[in-house]
Amino acid sequence: MRARFYLSSLLLLLNIGFLYATGYSSDIIYINGEKWYLMAKPLNRDSTLYVNLDKYLPENRSRSTANWEGYTAYWSIRNDYLYLDTIGVDLYDKETKEKSSLFLTPKQLKKAFAPYYKKKTICATWMNGEMRAGQGDLVRYVHMGFDRNVEKEIVMQVEHGKIIGQQQYRNFKKPGKDIKEIQKKLETNFPFDRFQALDGQRVIFSLKNIKLSPDGTFIDSDITLFRPAIVDRDSVLKDSLASAIKQELKKIHPWEVLYINGKYTSDYNNWTIPMYPPLLVAHSHTKELSTGDSICYLNAQKDTVIPFGVYTYCGSDKITQIGFVQKQGKIICLNNRGQELFEVFQYDNGPDYPSEGLFRIVDKDGKIGFADTTGHVVITPQFAFAYPFADGKAKVTKEGKPQPIGKDGYSTWKSKNWYYINKEGNIILNKENAISRKCN
Repeated sequence: MRARFYLSSLLLLLNIGFLYATGYSSDIIYINGEKWYLMAKPLNRDSTLYVNLDKYLPENRSRSTANWEGYTAYWSIRNDYLYLDTIGVDLYDKETKEKSSLFLTPKQLKKAFAPYYKKKTICATWMNGEMRAGQGDLVRYVHMGFDRNVEKEIVMQVEHGKIIGQQQYRNFKKPGKDIKEIQKKLETNFPFDRFQALDGQRVIFSLKNIKLSPDGTFIDSDITLFRPAIVDRDSVLKDSLASAIKQELKKIHPWEVLYINGKYTSDYNNWTIPMYPPLLVAHSHTKELSTGDSICYLNAQKDTVIPFGVYTYCGSDKITQIGFVQKQGKIICLNNRGQELFEVFQYDNGPDYPSEGLFRIVDKDGKIGFADTTGHVVITPQFAFAYPFADGKAKVTKEGKPQPIGKDGYSTWKSKNWYYINKEGNIILNKENAISRKCN
C-alpha cells in the first residue's frame, strides 16, 4: 500500500511539472453572481486530494496538455469562503467514438472530498495563498501555466478557504518596442569593446522583476549573468557588465509597457537574453577567398549584414573589431557592425601596415592621417604625405608631389618642408622636447 502511495505521489509531481510546461486551461469561478476565469487550480493545492480525485473520476475522460487532469472545476464565493460547486468532465468512448459530458455535484463527490464535505457542500479549506481571476481579452501571455494576464483581474488572498483580502485591477498595454526589438537594439549598441576580458564570447543573462516608467523608460531590473564563465570568477567584471547592460536598456525608448495589477512592467517576468558580440565573417562563391572576389558578410547569427555586390575581398576573413575591403579601387576600413569608418592608405597593393599601433588613412581630398588598430582616428587627415611611425615619431609634410622612381610604377614624395610629429599629432622640434605645439 505504501509503495502504491509513493508511486501515486511521483505521478502527481510528474503530472504537475508537465502541466506547467504549457498554457493551462482555467477553472470557472462566480463572484457576486458574475462569471470569471480562475487562473489557479485549487484542487492541485492538496496532493492527497488530487490523487484521490484522479482515482475517482472516469478513466475515459478527455485530457490535453492544457488540461491534463481532464476536468474543469466550477467555484463560487459565498460568505467570503471558496466553495466547489461542480466538476465538469468531458468523456470519450473509444469504441463508439462518441463524446459526452458529465457534471458531478458535491453530493456525488462526497467520497473523494470526505475531509471537506459538510452540510452538502465542499468548502476549500485546504486552499491558502494567492488566487487570481480574470475577464476580458488577453493583455499578456506566456505559454506556460497561468503566466498570463487579462483586462480585468481580481487578486485574492486566501487563508484556509476564506477570502481575507482582494483587489480588482484593470490591466492594459501601451505600444512601444517589443522584446525582440529591444534585444536587437541592445546587442547592436552594447559597448563590447569596453570588455576585452570577454574575448568575443557570447553573453547570456536574464532580466527579472523589470520596472518601467509609465512612458516606457527602463528603470531597473534584477540581472543574473549565466555566460561567459569568466564573470563568475571576476566579481568586478560581473558588476561592470550588469551596470553596462542597465545603462544601455535605459537608452532604448519607449518600451512596450504593460500595466499589470497595479505595476508598470514588461511583457515577460523573466527574460533570458543571449548577446552576441559584433562579428562579421566573409563568404564568397568560391571555395577559397582571394583578393578581388565578390563577398558578403554574415554575423554570428548567420544574418546577412553586407550582401554580395558591395565590396570585394581584401584579406579580412573575419572582422572581430575592424577589417578591410575594396570598393571602386579604394580600400575601406569597416567595423564589426559593417559600418564604413574611413579610406585606408594603400601600401604594396593592400592596406597600410600598422606601425607602433597606428596606420595611415586618407580623406576625400587625399590628405593623410592616422588611425589605431581599433578603428579610432588618432590624428585627423591633414598631411600631403606621411611616413609610418618609427621610434615614436612620423615624418610628415603638408606640401609637395609624388616623383616616380624607375620604371616599375613606384614613386617617392618630394617636399622642401618636412618635419616630425609624435603620436598626439604634435610637432617635434627637438629630441629633448617632444611636445611643442599642435598641428593646424
